[in-house]
Amino acid sequence: MANSLKESAVNNYFETSLLTYDGPRKRLLEGLKDLGIPVYNPSGTYFMIADFSKFIPLAEACLKNLYPSENTDYLICRWLTVTYKVTAIPCSAFYSQESQLVPSSLIRFCFAKSAEMIDEALLRLQPLKSL
Repeated sequence: MANSLKESAVNNYFETSLLTYDGPRKRLLEGLKDLGIPVYNPSGTYFMIADFSKFIPLAEACLKNLYPSENTDYLICRWLTVTYKVTAIPCSAFYSQESQLVPSSLIRFCFAKSAEMIDEALLRLQPLKSL
């Protein structure tokens, strides 16, 4: 691990990664904002967290009967995958089952993707703008 960190400093890995993913990060950030989805601008990861709370009723109406004990953020992610063919990661996956602080409407999108893939996902999500 120590050697890896040393090599990353020598090769400017972190600086290069920031530059490499800055365009995709901005593209996804602006695209989600344009859809009216509150999004948190990350500063040190390949993931961006979006608040899908306004879509909870739609996700629950679509899938709650099939997955009655599933966390809301899982339902939202399933709903996005089934309805729009765009997959996100439920934030509650990173919390213990005993946690009282589990977010119910926050989901993660990865932006370590090509511009074409991000554009396609945003195009598929366009119907959300009118909901």
